[in-house]
Amino acid sequence: MFHVYALTNAGRCDEALAAAKQDAKLRPLLLSNDEFFQALYGAVSGAKKPDQLLSVAKLAFVLSDFQEGSLTRATELVTKALTATQGPGVAIQFAKSQEDATAPNPLKDVPLLDLGDGKAIVAAAAETDTDGRFNALLYAGTLAEALELAKEQLRTSAGVDWRMATALRNLARCFKAHDLNLLRANQFLEFHRTGAGVNPLPELEAELAAAPTATPTEPRQ
Repeated sequence: MFHVYALTNAGRCDEALAAAKQDAKLRPLLLSNDEFFQALYGAVSGAKKPDQLLSVAKLAFVLSDFQEGSLTRATELVTKALTATQGPGVAIQFAKSQEDATAPNPLKDVPLLDLGDGKAIVAAAAETDTDGRFNALLYAGTLAEALELAKEQLRTSAGVDWRMATALRNLARCFKAHDLNLLRANQFLEFHRTGAGVNPLPELEAELAAAPTATPTEPRQ
């Protein structure tokens, strides 16, 4: 990842993007790394490819870990990219979509940054690297498979607190990738924190079953 920064700083931004693609395939854990997204944004910006800035920002939002710092940085990157490419009004529109799932979301039709064939990245992920494989499945848009993997992580995490926390975050990330907001993801985590309210997981499972080809470019309306 640091060579992506180095190549960008040397003005070799196209090489930096090529290196990032190779890194994503070799180390899919990077696909949830805040610094990796920042490095990609810098490389795309340096390569003077403004049409791809939003694709990087959406990649960060869809794939970021479900922890406060990561979510904040991803949201800030989206706001930065929207403001730079379409103006502050569209950034405000995005903020409103985070409070109301029925509001227009400017990320809806934005493609993810192309880091290579999703199926190839999934195939290259080691079976034992479940978090890396989960990242690859999210990148590939195979949300139903990603959800099943996260559920399996939860089933096998009994008695190991950190593994359970990771599994729950990964399940929340499935909501985030599908909805392009945090509303149901937070509802899901709150349900498992307190036992109160409604568990939205069956609803998500039904949606994915009804639309098996759905991708992160198609948020819940």
